[in-house]
Amino acid sequence: MVSPAVFYYYSDDPSQDLMARPGYAGNQACFSNFLSVFGAGNLTVLTAGLSASSVSFLGGLIPASQMVALPSTGSAAAFLKMLTMLGGLAGAALVYFVDGPTLHTPDALTCLSEGSQIADYCALYDNPAMYTGSGTVSPSGLVGNFYVFQGGETTRVVVTGSAHWKFTHTPTLNVAATVERLLQDTPTFLSFLSQPYTQATFNRMWYLIGKTGTAASCMPAKATPAVTAYLAPIVDWQSVANIT
Repeated sequence: MVSPAVFYYYSDDPSQDLMARPGYAGNQACFSNFLSVFGAGNLTVLTAGLSASSVSFLGGLIPASQMVALPSTGSAAAFLKMLTMLGGLAGAALVYFVDGPTLHTPDALTCLSEGSQIADYCALYDNPAMYTGSGTVSPSGLVGNFYVFQGGETTRVVVTGSAHWKFTHTPTLNVAATVERLLQDTPTFLSFLSQPYTQATFNRMWYLIGKTGTAASCMPAKATPAVTAYLAPIVDWQSVANIT
């Protein structure tokens, strides 16, 4: 099983709360859940805008040497910082970026290792927007995807030892890839950073995958961002949150 270098973006920026979040999946609960699955041995926590409570919480779990304070908040800034920190890693090393509060199932690490063998970018998140057509806004605020037709993407599905994987066009920033791949695609990441976050995320992967890359997402999901409208389908995430 491949053990990835993980970069976890942790922020108390109020803008994170513009979308409704489940009460059981706050920053600290998600981070505790993450540690129960991945451990802290190969972890870098990228921090921004921390509250006093989070400073105390993280300080009790992670040594200062594994925390990097960012000069500004935002997922794009954290992802960019991660790209600047890859120089000391081997090209074949797997890197996993966790974009803010995210829940993981107990078998997420195993599945991440398997998924990284079949696609350039591996996502444990099965985004519900991948099943909702373009221009559609659900009552919960879910915005659809223009690649969706008749309830899904045109794609193919493969199976590994622990999961099924759907090849997708537009995974979110919660992805894993090799150092070599990330460095190769760094100019593309940089070129989209000036765009609004959602648009930049979508266009970035659409461009990379349309050009040379592949991305696969696990289904059912093994991870989900803690945003009510975008919780991955099928999985009981409240039960997952209670596993620490």
